[in-house]
Formats: sequence, C-alpha cells, structure tokens
Amino acid sequence: MACRYIQKNEPKQGTVRQAVKITDKDGKESWMVFHLEDKDTDDSAIYQLKEFFRALFIAYGLDREMIIDI
Repeated sequence: MACRYIQKNEPKQGTVRQAVKITDKDGKESWMVFHLEDKDTDDSAIYQLKEFFRALFIAYGLDREMIIDI
C-alpha cells in the first residue's frame, strides 16, 4: 500500500526508499515521504505502475514536469 506523509525530522537512512525535504513559506523544513513496497505477488503490470508512481513523486520533489505519452 502506498503511503505519503509529512514528517518533521529527516528519515533515517535506509528506512524509506524516497523522501524529499520541503520548506514552507515561513522557512520551516519537513520531509515528504513516499513508500510503495514491491511484493512477491506483483506481476509486471503492477511493477510498472509502481515505478510510474515513484517517477511522479521524484518529478514532484524536484519541481519538474513530466510528459506522458500514451
């Protein structure tokens, strides 16, 4: 199951796969964490969807646009 949440402190290294530091308008820093585990039961379609969501999170964290060609 996907989990996206905000936490105050930097996550410990190795505890999450993806995290982005964000700063609000007052200069307060926090961390946005995205956790989407791969499971042994995932087929190739599920794996590709999870990789797509991970790429979206990375693009959001880097403030970049993604072009999706269907």
